[in-house]
Amino acid sequence: MCCRMDWMVPAEIAMVNLHLRHDRPGIISILLMVVFAVSSIAAETRGLAPSPSVASNSERLLRHAATAEQAGQWSHALDLYLRAYTQFGPSPEMKERIRICLRNATNFSRHRDPAFQQYLVSLTISDALNVYAEVVEKLSTLYADRDRALPERLFALGVDELDRSLADADFRHRYLNNPDPAKIQRFQQSLRELWKARLPQSHRETRHAARQLVLAAQAQIQARNGSAIILELLCGACSGLDEYSTFTPPVTVTNGNPSPNTDLSDYGILIKSEMHGLTIDTLLPNSWATDRTPLQPSDRLLRLNGVDLQSHRADAWSAAWQRASASSHQLEVETANGETVTVRLPIPCPTVIHTDIVKEDIGIIRLAAFRESTVREFDDAVLSLRARGMKVLILDLRGNPGGLVAPGVGLCERLIASGIVLTTRGQMTEFSNRIFTSDAGMAAYDFPMVVLIDGRTMSAAEMVALALKENSRATLVGTTTFGKGAMQAPIPLQHGQGTTGKPAVLILTVAGMYGPNGTPIASGVTPHLLESDPARQLTIAIARALELVPEMQ
Repeated sequence: MCCRMDWMVPAEIAMVNLHLRHDRPGIISILLMVVFAVSSIAAETRGLAPSPSVASNSERLLRHAATAEQAGQWSHALDLYLRAYTQFGPSPEMKERIRICLRNATNFSRHRDPAFQQYLVSLTISDALNVYAEVVEKLSTLYADRDRALPERLFALGVDELDRSLADADFRHRYLNNPDPAKIQRFQQSLRELWKARLPQSHRETRHAARQLVLAAQAQIQARNGSAIILELLCGACSGLDEYSTFTPPVTVTNGNPSPNTDLSDYGILIKSEMHGLTIDTLLPNSWATDRTPLQPSDRLLRLNGVDLQSHRADAWSAAWQRASASSHQLEVETANGETVTVRLPIPCPTVIHTDIVKEDIGIIRLAAFRESTVREFDDAVLSLRARGMKVLILDLRGNPGGLVAPGVGLCERLIASGIVLTTRGQMTEFSNRIFTSDAGMAAYDFPMVVLIDGRTMSAAEMVALALKENSRATLVGTTTFGKGAMQAPIPLQHGQGTTGKPAVLILTVAGMYGPNGTPIASGVTPHLLESDPARQLTIAIARALELVPEMQ
């Protein structure tokens, strides 16, 4: 299968990698990593065995989340809802609360982001209107679900975003000339009753409507910067579609430098900055760092590739990251007892992080993500386990956040002799009822399989699990998966470069993913054998695998 596809978009031909994951995790990815890590650690401590208290614990957590949401504590409410989602199972209502809290938390963060402010002040009103019109056009023609991205709906979503922003004291302080609160309330009322009653019908009309709205804001609430009003309309149009579609300005907080969290997240390491420097905040469960290194939370980062990380230079991390050898990074940390430990971080980070013979003829492969090297790594692991006598495989996809779609399809081609693997639906020809199949025949691996999944299994990992389930290729054990059935692509913009000379980018959901039987992955993948206790999940998987061994004899 071709790993890269190109398509025509209005006014340009964009080369876009359809492995489709963010090269740098966005806010949703980091939030999920942190919450999933905390939830998993707590789950391992409790054992998560079914008990009469589960329902009451769920109700209490949801009650606290609702209280935080009502108080406008969006990040805290989001944290609580995500914990409930992963610990007690998914529901459409909870996913909607997560979406709302994420949208508000992102809104709050954007208004305090120096990079976003820097970009905003670099745009003239005409520039901002041009980029807004281009975004509306691309959303309406490229977004996966056409009916959700009609220009009138996009404008209404933007008006809602502006309404929310006007309730934020920081936004008012930055972009308005201290108008009377009563005038702001009247303007907000006009947004809800007047502006949403005369919605534009095309991207050209949305540009004109946005300009008229800027003029009204300048006259009625003394808006200092018209571009701020327009960018609220723009960001609202993106974030209102789903929790994964975002607008990315051509500048970052670190002026283009990578950050420790985005660079180390592939290894399962999350970093925090303290007075004395950088320390490890969290090690993600089932990650490469947890399985292969002695690193611990609170370890202090001393040097990376020989560069002192305690110098507090703004570009220290970027300089250090670029000094890696061809095969690895060298990370030095100071442990809690004062010892210095050096850890080698291989390049690229392996996705097969654990292989073993767990019992008799039962092999296990833990797969942490889907990247370019995944299929090759999987083949090597299978070869090694078969040499040790493996007759049945347990594939552990718990905690796997997904990643690139093409390697997921490639893995299914290794495991499914014949059948549909994935279907995609989107507006673009490349995704409109696109069917991915496997015709590997006798070249496919024929050993029986059991697959472990949980609420942290996402995206491409869910696609693989569902393909194996609906092709009757494996027994699934664990809990229902997260339900991220969306494919994203980066769409560079012609307008909106500001003073950087670099394009702004849309991270856009361009397709929905469905299983062989048409099951939407967004609903989550339900296992054959439901078990919430992580330890018991493996026990049940081994027992089921043992039942399958005689079939090979």
